[in-house]
Amino acid sequence: MGPFRKIIPIIAVLALCLVPSFQSASAAEFGSYAFQRVWNRTDQPVAAGKVNRTWMWGPKPFTDVLLEPYVEGNVAGETGVRRVQYFDKSRMEITDSTADPNSEWYVANGLLAKELITGNMQVGNSSYVDYGPAEIDLAGDENDPNAPTYATFNGLMNYKPLPLGWTITQTVDRHGNVGSDASAGSLGVTAADFVPQTNHDIASVFWDFMNSSGVTYDSFQYTNAPLFSDPFFATGFPITEAYWTTVNIGGAPHRVLVQAFERRVLTYTPDNADGWKVESGNVGRHYYEWRYGAQSTSALTSGGVTSSKDLNGNWIFLGQVTNNSKAAYTRVAVTIDLYSSQQKMVASKTAYLDFASIAPGQSLPFRVWFDFGPTYDHAVTKVTGTLTPAAQATNLSLLVINSQYLASGDYHVTATVQNDTQQALARPSYVVTLYRLDGTILDYNAGFLSLDTLQPGATAQIDVTFYDPSSNFSRFKVFASD
Repeated sequence: MGPFRKIIPIIAVLALCLVPSFQSASAAEFGSYAFQRVWNRTDQPVAAGKVNRTWMWGPKPFTDVLLEPYVEGNVAGETGVRRVQYFDKSRMEITDSTADPNSEWYVANGLLAKELITGNMQVGNSSYVDYGPAEIDLAGDENDPNAPTYATFNGLMNYKPLPLGWTITQTVDRHGNVGSDASAGSLGVTAADFVPQTNHDIASVFWDFMNSSGVTYDSFQYTNAPLFSDPFFATGFPITEAYWTTVNIGGAPHRVLVQAFERRVLTYTPDNADGWKVESGNVGRHYYEWRYGAQSTSALTSGGVTSSKDLNGNWIFLGQVTNNSKAAYTRVAVTIDLYSSQQKMVASKTAYLDFASIAPGQSLPFRVWFDFGPTYDHAVTKVTGTLTPAAQATNLSLLVINSQYLASGDYHVTATVQNDTQQALARPSYVVTLYRLDGTILDYNAGFLSLDTLQPGATAQIDVTFYDPSSNFSRFKVFASD
C-alpha cells in the first residue's frame, strides 16, 4: 500500500528542540433506527435462524455512529459531514438527514470496495483523496500470503468482458497474473449479465443471488420477498470481471470465484454448504482497517508512565498517550488505578488530555494527580477516547522558539505562534513538555496563548518557566492547537 496521506491532518503543530549542548473500534448498538431497519430486512432472519444464507451486513455493527467528512453532507444542520456506522460487510451512511427517511436510498451503503481497489477515498460527490490501493486480502483468511488483495484487483478493472453465456475459467493470483483453468468449466459458472455503465459482466452465480428471493423482515414480520428491490442496491455495479483464485479458508486452500463490485466483493465457494456458497466479503472490516488502522490493536496507548510525590505527599503520575490509528481522537481520558498486593483497588483517578484532540501518530503528555498519597503495590493505566474522523486540521504554526537557563536555575521557554487562517481563532492553547534522557516526561506546562482571540495573520506568545527542573532532561517539545 502506498504511503498514508493524512487528509484529515488534525490538531497539533509541533517543534522538537534540543537543550543547548552545555546542558545535558467489539460489537456496538445500532446508532439509528433507519440503520436497524435496513439491517432487519436481510439479516434479522439470519440472526433469528429463520433462513440459512450469508449475512449482507453482519451480526451487529462493530463501531458506534461516526461523523465522517463529506462535502455535500448534512447531519441535523451540521454541514460537511455524514452519519455512518460500520458492519463486517459494509458501511451504512446517511448523507442528508433532512431527506425523506422513507426513501429506499435514505440509507446507502458506501462504495467501499471501489475505494479500496482504486485507492481513492471519496470525501464528496466529486471529491477524492489518494490513500493508495489497499494491500489487504479481499477474500479468505487474514494474512494469507497467496490470496489476491484489493490492490491486485486494481489492475483488473480495465479487462474486457467475456461474451455473454461463456463459461468462466479465467484465474488470477496475488500478483495480478491472469490465466485460465479449464477444470473450472465443470462448475458451470457463466457470464450472465452485461452492465454497460462499467463495461463488465456479472457471473451467473452472483446475478442469481442479486435477484433472489427469500425470508425477509419488514414491518415487524417475516415474509418471503426479493432480497433487494433493486439488484444493485447492495452491490453497486461490477468494476471487474469474475476470477477464480485459491485462498485459505480455515487454514486450508479452497477454490473461490471472486468478483468486485462498487459496494461489495462477492465470493462463490463451491465447497461451502447451501446458503453459504455465495457470500459477501468483509469489506466493512477491511475498509475500516485501511482508513483508520486495524481495530484489533489498541488505537490509544500509554507509555513512559512515572510517579512521584509532591511536597504534600500526593501522588503525581506523568506519561504520554500515543494515537496509533489513522484518525484523530477527542475526549481522551487517562485513568490510573492503584492496587494493593492482594489485587484490591485502593484508589482510582481520571484526567483528560490538555488538548481537545490527539492527531494520528501523535504523542501528548498527561498528568494524573491524586489528592492524597495512598499506599499501593502497583498501578494500571487505561486510556479511552472517541474516534473523530471529522476533526479539523490545526490553523496555527510555530515561528520562533527560544529556551534558556535562568540565573535562578529555572528553565525558560518562549515561542511565537501565528494564525494561518482568514478567521479569528478563540482561545488557542499550548503544551510545553520537558523530557528526561530516557525519554520519559519530567514535567509539562499547559495553558492558553497570550491573546484570548487570535486575529487572521496575528501572532501570540507562549511564555513558560519551569522552576528548578534539575539537569536530568535533554529536550523539550512545544505543541499548539486551536
